[in-house]
Formats: sequence, C-alpha cells, structure tokens
Amino acid sequence: MQNVKYRCRHDIIYDILLNVSKGKIKISHIAQSANLPLDRARATINNLVKHGLLVFNPVERTYQITSKGHEWLAVYKKLKEILD
Repeated sequence: MQNVKYRCRHDIIYDILLNVSKGKIKISHIAQSANLPLDRARATINNLVKHGLLVFNPVERTYQITSKGHEWLAVYKKLKEILD
C-alpha cells in the first residue's frame, strides 16, 4: 500500500502562494505547480483574491501575490518551523 501524505487546506494555500510569489502566473500553471485539479485551484484562488492575498490582472490573465500574501507566507513558514 502506498504511503500517501494528505495536505491540509493551509498547506495547499502555502503551495499556491509560494508559486505565485515567484512572479505573475496563470491559473493553469498555479494548478499544475500546486498539484491540484483546475476547478479546486480556481475555488481556492478565488478565495485568496477575496481575502486580499492575491490579485488578478484581467488583461494578462495572471495572478500576483500581495504584501498581505507575503506576510501570510512568512507567518506560515515560521509556524511550520516551530511545529517541526
């Protein structure tokens, strides 16, 4: 039997924000790099936009991380260090 590691919602958000922090990125690339189906990635990304962690550029059809998103990443990285 395979040893499957399930990710919690926060780990998925971390993966998305980490990938978007590398530069402007399209949704299909976000989904692929976070290892998510496109519909699930879209729902999570819309939630991140709603909470101000990402912004969408409709002209380029790309997402970009905000300063609030960078702050979330830093806090989550610190939390992972403490718990590991």
